[in-house]
Order: sequence, then structure tokens, then C-alpha cells
Amino acid sequence: MKPKNSTTLIINIAIGVLVLAVLYIGYLSFKKDDKLEKSSQEATIDLGAQAILTSQQVNQTLKEFDNLKRSIVNSIAVFSLPDFQELKDFSIEVFPEPVGRENPFSQTSWKAQIDATIK
Repeated sequence: MKPKNSTTLIINIAIGVLVLAVLYIGYLSFKKDDKLEKSSQEATIDLGAQAILTSQQVNQTLKEFDNLKRSIVNSIAVFSLPDFQELKDFSIEVFPEPVGRENPFSQTSWKAQIDATIK
């Protein structure tokens, strides 16, 4: 998916959420129930705050997508440099070695050989 299409999709989703929030607020404002009158005002405030929070989160996500797009472009630029293409692999194979001893506090065999030659 192209970044332009994903940002458009996110904006469309955010607009849809806001429209649904406005419709729900309108529904609660026209409903004439005494019990729900107070709660509908609280719900309106809660939905308004939630809509603001959602829009802030969408804006943050769009910024993150923009940063991701820039980092991908920069990575492609670095990996396509001729100097990077001319790098050679100088890795060496590491062979498996025996791990551990029966008694880790005992003297090693090579240390014992050295001590024997010195005495």
C-alpha cells in the first residue's frame, strides 16, 4: 500500500469516527428521558473529549507514518550508495567449542601442564 493511500485511509476513518460521535450526541440530545438527561450531558462531554483524544491519536499516527516513510527513503538511499555496494564480507566461521567443566574450580589441564614444566 502506498503511504499516500494509507494516510488518506486513516483520515477517512477519523472523519467517520467523528461523524458517528456527532450522530450519537445528536441522538442523546433529542431523546427526552428525565433519567438520561443528566447522563446525556455527561456523555456528550465524554464523547467530545473522546473525539478530541481520537483526533490527537490520529494526528500522532500520521506523524509516525511520515517518520517511517522518511526513514525508508533514507535507508534506500544509504543502501544504494556505490560505497555500500562495494563492501566485502570479512566474516569468519566460528567453530563450536566444548562448553563447561565437571568442576569449574579445579585447575585447567593447560595450567597444570605449565606448572609442571616450570617446576
